[in-house]
Amino acid sequence: MSKEREESYGEEEFVANLETLAKKRLTMEDAADILDVELKYVKEYTKRYGINFVPSKRKKAKRKKSKAKPSREEIDRIQKLKQIGLTEDQIKRSLEVAVNEKVSPMEAARKLGFIRSGESSRRIADDSYFSYANMEIEKTRTEIEQKFFDFLKVINRETLQLSEFLVEENKLSHELCKLLKNILKRLNASFNIPPEAIPELKETKEIILNAEGHLIIISDKGEVDSKVLEDYPPDVILMVFCSVIPKLGRLVELYRKKISLRVNFFEKTYRELDNLYRAFATSEQKKAEDRLEIDKTKKLLLTSAS
Repeated sequence: MSKEREESYGEEEFVANLETLAKKRLTMEDAADILDVELKYVKEYTKRYGINFVPSKRKKAKRKKSKAKPSREEIDRIQKLKQIGLTEDQIKRSLEVAVNEKVSPMEAARKLGFIRSGESSRRIADDSYFSYANMEIEKTRTEIEQKFFDFLKVINRETLQLSEFLVEENKLSHELCKLLKNILKRLNASFNIPPEAIPELKETKEIILNAEGHLIIISDKGEVDSKVLEDYPPDVILMVFCSVIPKLGRLVELYRKKISLRVNFFEKTYRELDNLYRAFATSEQKKAEDRLEIDKTKKLLLTSAS
């Protein structure tokens, strides 16, 4: 590589530019034009680093000074000039100078001052950077979409479980209310619930759960509202149970003591009456045994007399 080119490129930068151009499906001749180096250097480094360029389709033919349709080669050169940001007028002037002075269009554009030395390679590197940036953006977009769909799956799964829990909550709350109603009716008990125990019921003066399982609410204005407990929302039912269960436990304990007292009374009474009954039974049995003994004695006496 010439001294001038060595100053413009380092070996690593030159190889990186060659790899970038190879990825763009260009030929070695195109790379030489763009990088403004001799073709032999492109071939040398291509062979050394195993870079794969598109096979050249250029044909060694004499230029015809005719206004025929532009060849594929000329179209490619125009496209390269467009890629580095030249206007139509700049491209036209560059092509004219290239034909007159028998240099490459890239070199003609550089002589005209449209591009500076090494600028074309930097623009290619910029294109490579923006291509990489676009890939990163696409990757990020894909990751965001994947996360979004994962969140949707979570919502779907939680929704199914939520539906099951709502049905189960409604069923259990109704069954609990029915059980509590039967217990209160059996105990003939009612409970006063502090208004602060149920924050959902605002502006409430007094709350009563009667023996029929009705929750009676008396507002600050004296208005009375009465509904069966199971008709209230689950949150209210839960607060009622939290307030009533401790009181119900104490009530059941008192009821148990009451029953225990009756049982003790019945047991003692039973024992005394049983003892009395046994005393009467023993006396009757003794009388029967005495009569039986007298009868035996009479029979013996009669037998002896005869």
